[in-house]
Amino acid sequence: MKGNPLLCVDAQAHYFRLVCNMINQRVSNLDYIDKKTVSILSALMNRRLDFLANINDEQLIFLRKTNENIEFRRKLREFVNSLPETEINDIGYVASEICSQVESLITQHEKEIDTLNKKYGAKHRYTALIAGGGLAVTMMPALAPFLGAASPLALTAGGKYVANKLEEIQEKKTLSGSMMGIFALAKKNRLT
Repeated sequence: MKGNPLLCVDAQAHYFRLVCNMINQRVSNLDYIDKKTVSILSALMNRRLDFLANINDEQLIFLRKTNENIEFRRKLREFVNSLPETEINDIGYVASEICSQVESLITQHEKEIDTLNKKYGAKHRYTALIAGGGLAVTMMPALAPFLGAASPLALTAGGKYVANKLEEIQEKKTLSGSMMGIFALAKKNRLT
C-alpha cells in the first residue's frame, strides 16, 4: 500500500490486479507455483474475507511468533486437498469453499467462547449462592451465634469469585489471542 496509495480507488485497484494477474500468469507458466497454492491465495483475496484486513500489525507479529499461521496453512492445505482435482481449477468454487471453511473455523471458535462463558457463569452463580447464604445468616438476628462463622464464609466466597474471575480472564485472553480469536475479532469489528 505504501508503494501505491491509490489502491483504495477501485479503478486503480482494478489495474493493479490486472498487472498482478499478468505477472502471476507468467510465473505459473514456469511451473514454480502449485495450482493449489494459487487457489488458496485467490480464495483468501475473496471479498467475503475482507475482514482479515482489520488485523493489526501487532496481532500479525504475535501470530508469527506463536507459529499459529503454520497450523492454519496446514488446515487450508488439507481442505484444498480434499477437493476434487478438477474443481481446483475453478477459482470461484475454491474461493467459496475456503471462505466457508474459514467462517466455519471462526464459528467453532465462537462456540468455544460461549462454552467458556457458560462454564464460568455457572461457577459465578454457585459462588453467589454461597455468598448469599452467608449474607442471610448474618442478616437474621436469630442466627446471631453463627455470625462469627458467616464472616469467613463470605470472605471465602469473595475470594473464590476473584479466583474464578481471574481464571476466566486468562482463558478468554488465551482464546482471543489465538489465530481464530483474532480472525473472529476482525470479523466482529467489520460488522460494527
